[in-house]
Amino acid sequence: MSTVNSTIPTDPRQVKGLQIAATMHIRQQGNVYLVPSQTSSAVYAVELGDAATSTCPDHELRRKKCKHILAVEYALTRETTPDGTTIVTQTKRVTYRQ
Repeated sequence: MSTVNSTIPTDPRQVKGLQIAATMHIRQQGNVYLVPSQTSSAVYAVELGDAATSTCPDHELRRKKCKHILAVEYALTRETTPDGTTIVTQTKRVTYRQ
């Protein structure tokens, strides 16, 4: 009998967020992350915090996490150590010369 790994996202926004984090360049300017659109030349501003925000139409309409916020969260891995300090590791997309 086969089993499904529970860590694989099934929500379309999560899947698209993972795709953005893995394939696109997310830039940081201060506390704002600039996330490119998958379908146009637009770039959306994402701010993380207690209530993450994005300038994309999906987030502005639904007021819930959009794929751009999820992409930033996937690109940044936060780990809290037992002494309470937080380690933030930013993943970088590796590119190779052709």
